[in-house]
Amino acid sequence: MRFGADGTPRVKSLISKNDISLERGEPPDVDLSGISRHARLVLEIVPGERRLLPEFGCRIHELDLETQRAREVAAAFVEEALERWIPQLGVDRAEIGKLEAGRVEVSLHEAGLWHRLWITHRRLRREDEA
Repeated sequence: MRFGADGTPRVKSLISKNDISLERGEPPDVDLSGISRHARLVLEIVPGERRLLPEFGCRIHELDLETQRAREVAAAFVEEALERWIPQLGVDRAEIGKLEAGRVEVSLHEAGLWHRLWITHRRLRREDEA
């Protein structure tokens, strides 16, 4: 572990500055609240992926997100997952934005602020679709 001149540990961020922004007037380079970082831990997991907790994750990966209706359902899945797994975040609304190159834009509303993040969308194919 590396330490700075003041003796505090230096930690390399695993999240790109382009992935997260906090919108309130002019968006800063990074999300100061950490809400986006914590939300990504839940939203990028497909239910069934974790053996010891198979219900953990978000069902957004079940949807193709091409229609407005699918995006509305996806927003409900995001709200449901965050309320179940990390209710202390206090997210009261989610919106699904654009989908590009296997990533989806998710906006989360909490305490009067909108937090925007990008998550990897791993579209699952059901057996009846194959």
